[in-house]
Amino acid sequence: MVSHEFKTPLSSILTSSMLLGKYKLTEQQAKRDRHIKIISDKVHYLNNILNDFLSAEKLEKGKVNYKLSTFKVTKVVNEVVYNVNMLLKDGQQINYPKDIDGFSLYQNEKIIELALSNLVNNAIK
Repeated sequence: MVSHEFKTPLSSILTSSMLLGKYKLTEQQAKRDRHIKIISDKVHYLNNILNDFLSAEKLEKGKVNYKLSTFKVTKVVNEVVYNVNMLLKDGQQINYPKDIDGFSLYQNEKIIELALSNLVNNAIK
């Protein structure tokens, strides 16, 4: 599973980077932009998978040091939505309640962000 999760995006990155070199004319900028976006999206995807993998490994080894703090839910939600917006496919959009400004959590902010990011990334797929 890990091999597949890494090989497919890496193949897309390699293909897009090779194709970028073929589009040298000014009028081909849209094609260059498309491949730059593919590369960027795949790198973000791989980064998320790697973060999930490392988090799970640390959890299994008992090496997780939770730093609990109180934070606004909107801070995490806005960060996740901002990061995944570039991964949305045509016709997809993220809908979430806008009236959550008053909600706070006492938890490890990074863990909540990773969990929410994972859920949203899976929904996009």
